[in-house]
Amino acid sequence: MKERKLLALAVGIACLLMSANTATAGKILPVPFFSQHGWDWGNVLVNPSAHPEGTCNEYMWDIGCAITSASMIFAAYGVTEAPTQNNPNHDPGQLNAWLPHFNWCGGGCCLDWEEASNYTHLDFTYHALSPSQCPGGEYLQKIREEIDDGHPVIGHVIYGTSGHFMVFIGYGGDGNEMTDLLFLDPWDDCPVIRTWPNGALSGPYELQPSNGLRIYKGDYVSAIA
Repeated sequence: MKERKLLALAVGIACLLMSANTATAGKILPVPFFSQHGWDWGNVLVNPSAHPEGTCNEYMWDIGCAITSASMIFAAYGVTEAPTQNNPNHDPGQLNAWLPHFNWCGGGCCLDWEEASNYTHLDFTYHALSPSQCPGGEYLQKIREEIDDGHPVIGHVIYGTSGHFMVFIGYGGDGNEMTDLLFLDPWDDCPVIRTWPNGALSGPYELQPSNGLRIYKGDYVSAIA
């Protein structure tokens, strides 16, 4: 217990130091941050369901970026309670626990993004977009438009040969360059606002060429800058 408290203190100090170096935004949405490494859910299996094909055998710490990113989006839209017994506070662990009961995935580690929208009492629409479905055939303008409309955007990225999910929350300057985009990375332990393409994992991030954006639209989120 003492070691855990010391580690938590060290992480807290690191978070303070890192947050002091956040980017200056032209516009930023107040999206609550969750880490996939959270104490209460990082060591929990993804999709811990009892049905035969529903066990992933991977942990939130390692592959919980999709669930954690969706959790940030839902929290931004005002979701504070999980729709489970006693209505505990909403967090990635609660979303992960809820999803298997609603056949969230045919088997294993994937996430049914559209089904996940039923976790909340809010009326969500969900879209996955490729460049050809975006204005001008590029992701940038679509991300900028959604942020201007108060909708944070989940990005599906590549780093090296691996995939990952993160959340675009704003942009610096005039937002006319990809390098103006600001995002939260669930691999971080701290709520650090990062500048594209510099994520928490090794190597610069690139958006997936197919379905690189995942967008939940609910009541808009007011910008704070």
